[in-house]
Parts: sequence; C-alpha cells; structure tokens
Amino acid sequence: MDWVMIVLVLSTAPNYSQSQSHYLAGFGNEKLCRDAAAAFQADLARPSDAGFKIDVRAVCSQKK
Repeated sequence: MDWVMIVLVLSTAPNYSQSQSHYLAGFGNEKLCRDAAAAFQADLARPSDAGFKIDVRAVCSQKK
C-alpha cells in the first residue's frame, strides 16, 4: 500500500445544511488509486432525485 486516496464528500440540499464525509483507502500503485478516485467521483457526482447536490474531491498521494 504505497498510495493513499483521500476523498472529501460534501452534500447539500434545499433546507438542509451541508454535511461532509472523509474516506481513506490504500492502493498498491498510482494507476489503481487514480482509477478508483475517478470511479468514486463519477459514481457520487450523479444528480440526486431528492434534490441533493454532491461534490466529491478525491486526491491520490504517495506514502513516504
């Protein structure tokens, strides 16, 4: 596990205060980490039927 993906998820909706979640995941190489980050962002960035807006930020960093 040389690479770590750090994800921040912000969700907002009308009449709803913002909430945030953080995720950490370990990966064996940079490509796996970046592919997982892109998939995570694409999956959560879809518009919600309930009116929620979800903003996802994912970063891959090499552990030292």
